Amino acid sequence: MGAAMNVKKLSFSLSPETAERLERVSGYLQVSKSALVDQLLSGATADMCSALDLLPNNPENVTEGDMVRLRGGSVAIVQSRIDDLKEQLK
Repeated sequence: MGAAMNVKKLSFSLSPETAERLERVSGYLQVSKSALVDQLLSGATADMCSALDLLPNNPENVTEGDMVRLRGGSVAIVQSRIDDLKEQLK
């Protein structure tokens, strides 16, 4: 038997359409819905946190230079995500 995985139990609601698609995809891939949601969200939330880390603590003090840097950082995050997807398709 495999080692126990450290997980945190959450409860949330989904639209019926999303729930049906989740059931369909997890069934096709033969993985649990929890494993599928974890896999889908882990990369997306990591990218979102990286983008949030680029934001200043006080948005009212953002300069034009900050905006240029933020756009560049966002582009790098998106490009990294695209590169990861391309690699998975090989």
